[in-house]
Amino acid sequence: MEVPFHKPYITEDEIAEVLDSLRSGWLTMGPKTVRFEEKFRDYIGAEDAVSMNSCTAGLHLALIAAGIKEGDEVILPAVTFTATAEVVTYLRARFWSTSTGRPSISMRLRWKERSQKERRR
Repeated sequence: MEVPFHKPYITEDEIAEVLDSLRSGWLTMGPKTVRFEEKFRDYIGAEDAVSMNSCTAGLHLALIAAGIKEGDEVILPAVTFTATAEVVTYLRARFWSTSTGRPSISMRLRWKERSQKERRR
């Protein structure tokens, strides 16, 4: 039995947009990217919006915007992609994996105790 991982839903409109992009010569950061950023910015009501080439790049930029720096600690879900932790290490910060169940005071206390023990080493 063959079980498909994912079958994308692609219409002729998406195919036409791809062909238009290929024919335009703009495969990166062209007018469609600028238009997307403007429409997204307006949709969410932000002053600015910047698109990235990957979620990894977006996470990296988000951590910088959040002020994460060397020596900081970041809590991550235990079930995630490796890039989630990788971007934390780009900034020479440390990450802690935790279960993604409902947050509770005991989870925060256990993380705090573990963090303090690690700092003493």
